[in-house]
Amino acid sequence: MPEIENRTQRRAKRRRPPSKAKQILPFIGLIAVLALAWVGWDVFFTESDPKDGKTTVVKVESEQKTEAKKEEKVVITQRTFVILGVTDSGGSKTLSGAVQVVFDPAQNRIGGLFVDPDMFVVMPGRGLQSISDGFKESPKALAAAISTVLGIKSEGYLIIDDAAFARLKVSKDIGGVFEQYSDGNVPRAESKELGQQMTLISKERRDLYDVPVRQLEIGESLYYEPVNDELSRLVKAIWGREPTFKEDGLKVIILNGNGTPGIGRKAADRLIGKGYQIIDVKNADSFDYATTRIMVYNKAARRGGKQLAKDLGLGTVVDDALAQDVTDVVILLGKDFL
Repeated sequence: MPEIENRTQRRAKRRRPPSKAKQILPFIGLIAVLALAWVGWDVFFTESDPKDGKTTVVKVESEQKTEAKKEEKVVITQRTFVILGVTDSGGSKTLSGAVQVVFDPAQNRIGGLFVDPDMFVVMPGRGLQSISDGFKESPKALAAAISTVLGIKSEGYLIIDDAAFARLKVSKDIGGVFEQYSDGNVPRAESKELGQQMTLISKERRDLYDVPVRQLEIGESLYYEPVNDELSRLVKAIWGREPTFKEDGLKVIILNGNGTPGIGRKAADRLIGKGYQIIDVKNADSFDYATTRIMVYNKAARRGGKQLAKDLGLGTVVDDALAQDVTDVVILLGKDFL
């Protein structure tokens, strides 16, 4: 009988329902698996900052590339200024030379481009003028015009006497100019600090060159213009930057070829406000031209020549093969322009 009881007891134990601990065990296991999966995901897609212990989400590769493209910007740390050399003769000031300098603290280098006083620039509101004549109008406007021609925007200008400017070409002492100059629009405290920094740069790391120019004869006037292809290569070589040449409407020079006083200004008035740059109004080499001609020098001028003739009121468009960058169009006014 005891043996039968033992068998009965064993059967009862097998039929006994599982304990509560055993019932929730599978759920605990499932939670553990999910937790491990989450931790693994978090470790894979996050990183910790060793400095402050903060954890930041790491973007997937495609998102990182997209974000990088959005935030990709060229940070310019260079400082750019125009230095003007001036001759003072009995109170009458004339320009003896100009140089645009770029100070690059990161590269421990100074680069500069000397500008010929006879080179022509477009003065705001005054049209095409030589740099020496532009100084008489406004040193500040001249500095801005030089920056436009060279394709690198400047922060301000400094004025020194002609003797100091002559020494600058030999000594390359740009820092000394910033510590001692007669006039300008750069704050004294700032220029002094810049001068001290520039003085620490060795002479071998101060590169000064002349702007490449070519001489042109249009009408009865001589023009000096920069050779933009050579200038671009030079700017990139010494400053590591691509110059940005401002693109506006067609540049126009108007020549009085019929001898009527003020006729060039009358033609200019017809074109003002219609998208053209009137850069100069002068006399032609003769006053005996019978008809008005519109001479175009490039593709843009050829496309716009007919519209220009319409805006002017008359004129025959003529393709001119002279390669130059001073102007896009020359309008030669004949006796038919009244």
